[in-house]
Amino acid sequence: MATPVITVFTLTGPQDCLRQIAQERAYRTCAPEQMVWENDTTLVMTLENGIGTSFLRHGDGLSDDYSGDGILRLLR
Repeated sequence: MATPVITVFTLTGPQDCLRQIAQERAYRTCAPEQMVWENDTTLVMTLENGIGTSFLRHGDGLSDDYSGDGILRLLR
């Protein structure tokens, strides 16, 4: 039996950087309808039905890709 996995990423930082992430990740790793803006500087991405390890690596990749872009926090 498969176990559903839901991972939520909360990213905070400059709005232009978060918009870039949202555009680049749309349909690639997260459907646009699963991205929610909490405010101008907080983007929440919900990923469903993967395995926890792959989503952990996704979070690590976001941290690495945007480490110098002012992303203040990435919660996994």
